[in-house]
Amino acid sequence: MGGAYIGNRVTMRHMLTFAHDHGMVPEVELMPMSQINEGIQRVKDNKARYRLVLFNELPPVGSG
Repeated sequence: MGGAYIGNRVTMRHMLTFAHDHGMVPEVELMPMSQINEGIQRVKDNKARYRLVLFNELPPVGSG
């Protein structure tokens, strides 16, 4: 995980408004949390496309 200082609230609001108005969206590669080791290896091997995002998988409907 990482972060960066990109500006104050006003600057961020202008940036997000500009992105919205021009249809800009982030480029991400999604991987389920169950594949965390593969995801880490893709980052180490410099094979992750843009930003790799891990997500929690939902349990099957009716389980528990």
